[in-house]
Amino acid sequence: MGVSGAGKTTLLDVLSGRKTRGIIKGEIKVGGYPKVQETFARVSGYCEQFDIHSPNITVEESLKYSAWLRLPYNIDSKTKNVRNYTLKTNRLKEIVRTFI
Repeated sequence: MGVSGAGKTTLLDVLSGRKTRGIIKGEIKVGGYPKVQETFARVSGYCEQFDIHSPNITVEESLKYSAWLRLPYNIDSKTKNVRNYTLKTNRLKEIVRTFI
């Protein structure tokens, strides 16, 4: 990906909308379209470099917890539990029961 100091974390911070210092110039596009932060935040997840994860939960539990925190409260449980789609899309089915 790049050597230390190349800007990998900065890039991810800008894309995720977490960059709070400095000046961001230019246009951010995703798939050729202008990035809309509200939409991008709903369809993506970003684990920061120094985030702490519990070693007592599985990949599946971690994804479910993240989804419940990100999605609006008025979305029904069935919609929030898009487990199979998420796991398949991210190629995580083989490790779904693996502890983090």
